[in-house]
Amino acid sequence: MKIFDSLSKRINLKKQAVVLIITVLALYFILRQISFSDVVGLAEKMSVFWLFVGFFFYSLGYIFRALRFSLFVEIKRKKLFSVVCIHNLLNNLLPFRVGELSYMYLLKKQGVAYAQGFGSLLITRIFDFIVISVIFIVSVVSSGFMSSAINPLEIVISLLAFIILLLAAMVFFRQRFSNFVSAIFRLLHLEKRDCAKGILAKIHEILLIFEKLKNKKHLLSIIAYSFFVWFSIYASYLALFRGFFIDVPFWRVILGVSFVFYVVMLPLYGVGGFGTIELSWAFSFFYLGLSKELAIASGLLFHLAFILYFTLLGVYGIFSFYFGKHEG
Repeated sequence: MKIFDSLSKRINLKKQAVVLIITVLALYFILRQISFSDVVGLAEKMSVFWLFVGFFFYSLGYIFRALRFSLFVEIKRKKLFSVVCIHNLLNNLLPFRVGELSYMYLLKKQGVAYAQGFGSLLITRIFDFIVISVIFIVSVVSSGFMSSAINPLEIVISLLAFIILLLAAMVFFRQRFSNFVSAIFRLLHLEKRDCAKGILAKIHEILLIFEKLKNKKHLLSIIAYSFFVWFSIYASYLALFRGFFIDVPFWRVILGVSFVFYVVMLPLYGVGGFGTIELSWAFSFFYLGLSKELAIASGLLFHLAFILYFTLLGVYGIFSFYFGKHEG
């Protein structure tokens, strides 16, 4: 398929080798900490009912993603749902999050300009980050991790608050933000350099896409859909915790899962997320009170469950996008 060819060309052999080494070493380190019987024992406890419940909520998150994208691009919603399925399949499988490019590629095949596709993806990613950060901060406070002493989590929350304010400035004060960046370049005497002109032009182009956010109804719809997306995704994790009979307080589950979400946003995301997800999950939930064996085994099994989820939806998306007929 052309989509796989075009994406694979963007990852050079060196990067592939680095990612493969990181993935193998991370998995080797993780698997050495537990026995195979720990994983099998936990897997045997899994309730098929809750596995399906998790899949239901995970699929619901895809539907809300498609509805959110429909606010920016004018293609049929059924087709857009297929795009979301393929995009998430590739984004979860390919290293360095290069799968993000598939979204623009698939929209281009439907007549949507690359700039419009990039703009809609950028805006949704900004709102994703803000929503996850809000949920993360609430979970930290609700879990009782804030204390009068200096706490590393307080530093993290302060940094997140700063980033959220910066992103909010881009969204709600577009022109002022552009003028602010221009003033910094002038202050540094860089405004006449080609690289600075290129950066300013790109910023201006991106901020123009944010014009749709001027409409309050449109903005509220984006915010609502963003929360619905992540409520659905978090619900799928909660369902799996119930299915594996792992007893972790509600807000600690939310806190631990949020930490994993932050880690997988990094460009060091490995092939299929293997190693990256298991390490971040084990660290997070061991810190939150699970035994080392349970933290590692649950991370591996949760990862396999979500691979099953996004693979099923991805296969559906491929067949629907390339061979299906969409009338509505």
